[in-house]
Amino acid sequence: MLLVADVRMLPAYYALVGAIGLLQVGYVVPIWRLLRRKGKATNRSRMMLAAGITAFLNVVLALVIFRRL
Repeated sequence: MLLVADVRMLPAYYALVGAIGLLQVGYVVPIWRLLRRKGKATNRSRMMLAAGITAFLNVVLALVIFRRL
């Protein structure tokens, strides 16, 4: 609904998508450091894989949405 409001708001939409990415970094890095400290390499690598997939899907979805504008 936000994306159809006005074309002049396009920079705000890009900023919103970027903020979502920064929020993901904000929770992934502390968890990764905690797992590294505890020596759980398997869980750490799986968590990074899941975070990478999530980031990739966010970029793809953002490209799909913004190309339709």
